[in-house]
Amino acid sequence: MNPKNYIISPIVILIVAIVFTPAFSIQISNTLGDNNLTRYEINDFIDEHSTTGPSPHLGYDSGINSYSLTGQKIIEEVPKYRWRHGCGPTAAGMVIGYWDGCGFNELVDGSASHQTNAVNNMIASIGNYNDYCLPIDDWENILPDKSEPPFGDEHKNDSVADFMKTSQSYHELPYGSSYFSDVDDGLLAYITMKNPNYEFTTRNIRYSGSRTWEYYCNEIDGKRPAILLVDSNGDRKTDHFITAIGYDDDHHYACYNTWDYSIHWYNFSGMQSNKPFGIYGATFCSCTNWTFDTEPPTIEITSPKEGSLNIFEFVNITTLFGRTIIIGRIMVNTLPNDNCMVKEVEFYVDDKLKCQVDSPPYDWDWDETIFGRHTIKTVAYDMAGNTANDEMEVIIFNIG
Repeated sequence: MNPKNYIISPIVILIVAIVFTPAFSIQISNTLGDNNLTRYEINDFIDEHSTTGPSPHLGYDSGINSYSLTGQKIIEEVPKYRWRHGCGPTAAGMVIGYWDGCGFNELVDGSASHQTNAVNNMIASIGNYNDYCLPIDDWENILPDKSEPPFGDEHKNDSVADFMKTSQSYHELPYGSSYFSDVDDGLLAYITMKNPNYEFTTRNIRYSGSRTWEYYCNEIDGKRPAILLVDSNGDRKTDHFITAIGYDDDHHYACYNTWDYSIHWYNFSGMQSNKPFGIYGATFCSCTNWTFDTEPPTIEITSPKEGSLNIFEFVNITTLFGRTIIIGRIMVNTLPNDNCMVKEVEFYVDDKLKCQVDSPPYDWDWDETIFGRHTIKTVAYDMAGNTANDEMEVIIFNIG
C-alpha cells in the first residue's frame, strides 16, 4: 500500500468530522474562480495599442448615470484634459498634472489644474506635432515621419508623447496612437527629464479578474489615479486610453475619457463583446521622493480568513472555534497598501522566509508537505524601507 494512504485516510475522516460538526456555520463560498484566474503579467505579453482620435466614434457609450451609483469614491484633485495628439499621452498627462499639484511642481510649468499651453506642451509639444504627427496618417496607411532614419534630424524629446513614441511611424504607429508597454516607460522618462530627484514607479498590469479590482480600489484609496487601456466600443479590440479616478460599491470605475471634461462610469470588467470600455490593462503610478517618506505601509492577510476551514482551495467554511484550519494547499492572499508604493511582500512560515513577491497580486501558493500548528507571517516593504506585517496562526494538513 502506498505510504501516503496512511496519511490520507485520517485526513479524510477529519474533513468529514469537521464539515458535519454543528460547531461550524454553513456559510460556504467557492473560491475556485479567483484562484484559477490568469496571473498578472508585468511587461510580458503581446502588446496592444490605441486607435482612436480626438473625437469619440459614432454611437459611443458615455457610461452609467452616476445618480444610480452608491458609495462613490473619487480622487477629486485629478485635472481634466482633452485629447492632445493622442489619448495615451493625454491620459498620462492627467496623472502627471495630478502629481504636479501634489507638491511635485516641477513637472509642469505653472499650474496644471487646467489645460494651459504649458500643459499641452507637456502632453505633446510643438516639436512632437511637427516631427511625428505630420503627415497626418492612420492605421490604413502609416506614412513615414522624422522618427525614421537618418536619426538625429528630429527634435530632442521634451513631452510625454515623445517618450511614449506616440505617432512615430518607425514604431509602426500612426497619428495619435501609442502602445500599452510604452506608457510606464514614457512616464518615467518624462519625470526624470523634469527632475531627476523625483523617484517614480509605474506598473503595467493586464486585467485579471477580481484581484485586479481589489488592487485598483487599493490604489484609488491611496489617492493614486491610474491609466487604463480599454475597448471603448465592445468589439474585443483595444482602442483608447483613459484616466481612471474612482470606484463605487457596485464594481464600477470612474474616469476621464480625454474627449470631454465629464466623469464617466463603466463596469469594471475585462474586454467582452458588446460591453463598452472593457479593460485590457492598467498602468498604476506613484511619484515621491522616498527619502522623506516615513509613513509605514499596511498589510492584511485576506486569505485564508481568520477562523475558517479551507479544504483543498475549493471550499471555505466559517468556524465558531476561532481557529484557522487548512486541508491541502492554499493561496495565501494579501492586501498591502502604502501612501507611496509597495516595493515587495515577504511570506514566512514560523519565521522562515518562503517567498518574496515584488509585483501585484501579492499572493503566495503555499503547497508543501506540512502538518500541525504553524504561523504565517507577511511583511510589506515600501520604497523607503518602511515595513508592516500581519500574521496568522493556522492548523494545516497537507501531504504536498
